[in-house]
Amino acid sequence: MYIDVSPIIGLNYYRLKMLHTNAPHNYSLVRTVQFNDDKHVLVVYPNPAKDFIKIYSSLPITQVTILNNLGQRIKKYLPNYTATYPITGVVAGMYTIQITTLAGITNQKLLIQ
Repeated sequence: MYIDVSPIIGLNYYRLKMLHTNAPHNYSLVRTVQFNDDKHVLVVYPNPAKDFIKIYSSLPITQVTILNNLGQRIKKYLPNYTATYPITGVVAGMYTIQITTLAGITNQKLLIQ
């Protein structure tokens, strides 16, 4: 995973250079990403997840909560310096991860395998 920590406002172009041990390198297709004037970046990965999730946030995280499809809290985490949150013991399925930062609350879907 690559995170551009200082994208420009507007349209950004990205491609990957893929290196192979026994073959020449090649490049991925060019992908574009539109960044608005919102400076808060929040990334949850891997998704789907199995044993843990990592969260990158450009603002301090104050709380992370995993909710089931009924809105019930399954797990609650306080921020930690590694930004790694274990999900062992959570039954496989689709969940909502609720991340609270100084900018407010963000909800994202999270698939746990």
